[in-house]
Amino acid sequence: MAQQPKEAYLNESYYGPTIPADQPTQRPRIPSTMHQCSPYALLCHAFKALTIVIIVIGITVLTLWLIYTPQPLKVYVESANLTRFDLNDSSLSFNLYANLTVRNPNKRGEIYYKHVQQKKNTTAFDLSYIGGPLKVGPSVNETYGREKDEGWFYVGVKFYTKVRLRMIIINSVEYAPQGDCELRLPAPTNETSMKVGFQRTKCHVDQFT
Repeated sequence: MAQQPKEAYLNESYYGPTIPADQPTQRPRIPSTMHQCSPYALLCHAFKALTIVIIVIGITVLTLWLIYTPQPLKVYVESANLTRFDLNDSSLSFNLYANLTVRNPNKRGEIYYKHVQQKKNTTAFDLSYIGGPLKVGPSVNETYGREKDEGWFYVGVKFYTKVRLRMIIINSVEYAPQGDCELRLPAPTNETSMKVGFQRTKCHVDQFT
């Protein structure tokens, strides 16, 4: 038999043993309990929870405010009279008595001041203003003389309030709506105007803003 040349074996493919791949270096794991119990992680969780609570409360308050937009207080002077209104030597002295009613017109919101005013409720106040002697200028002397002759004095009364609103279970921030009452009062010395008497007067009150 003829011998095959050795070069034929050198040209054939050779499959040797597989070279193992490099194994990735494994780092030591830190137990999860160490992350959960670290002060920094606890502080982050607390801050996130507080932020979520504040956002939820803010959205709730805004939603309630938009749904139950509060109406301003309705204030009326039911009765008023001057028992004294004298001007002597540029000094004004007066005694004014008035009965004031404050109504909460809101169907769903309560109003807090020194006491709680329930929904759709009217509260009455008896007021007394005693003043003088007050120094006044020449223009007041002229106005006083003219109004006394007419039999009616025009007096402006301003009042200030500090109230809170309550819608369902949420209390609002404190508001300070102001009120103005323009009163037409009969002159104490004029019999005609005293017979006519004081007419119920509505006051202007600021919005809850």
